[in-house]
Amino acid sequence: MSYKPKILTVSEGGTGVNTLTGVLTGATTANITANAVTANGVLYGGASNAVSSLSAASASTVMVGTSASAPSFSSAPVVTSINLGNTSLSTYLQGTYTPAITGSVSNPTVGYTTQTGSWTKIGNRVFLHVKIELSSISGGSGNLQISVPASPSVPVSQTNVGPCYLDNVTFIGPFVNARTSPTVFTLQGIRSALGSVVVQISDLTSSSKINFSIEYEA
Repeated sequence: MSYKPKILTVSEGGTGVNTLTGVLTGATTANITANAVTANGVLYGGASNAVSSLSAASASTVMVGTSASAPSFSSAPVVTSINLGNTSLSTYLQGTYTPAITGSVSNPTVGYTTQTGSWTKIGNRVFLHVKIELSSISGGSGNLQISVPASPSVPVSQTNVGPCYLDNVTFIGPFVNARTSPTVFTLQGIRSALGSVVVQISDLTSSSKINFSIEYEA
């Protein structure tokens, strides 16, 4: 006579069943049950200690749910603000623009090797970087003017002090202020014995380089 092993109950230290596949679950003294698992899925707990398997959704989605219903996947939420205790960070933006040189009296004809501008806005603070390298320049007169980004707006008549690098410009440091009118930056610093002056179109050459960073409130 063949011997048939006894299936031990949960109270006896067994499972109460003779075949099991999937994820094993059980409660108190009831038989342990096997729950099927979806390949590459996500497990979650449900009513009566049940375990269910949820298929993963497409990329760029997140799992959401409530206490009264099973979770599901939905599009990733858009962050509109970050609460930092007593302060809420409502804005974080990045962008680029193309800075251009003009003259306050007449505009020069300019060739550019490099003409880039980039900015980051965090809350109400804007951090702007401008890099211009010339390949040619002719004509034009008056104050050197550099266009500002259309957005975020730059306050009128604000003096913005920041790191500045000038090469092949008739100008000596040690500082540069970027002053704003409604639509342009002008650079102000020290030139020879004249004291503080605004950089002129005539100060530029065909190999001039202008590289500066400023911060302002918008």
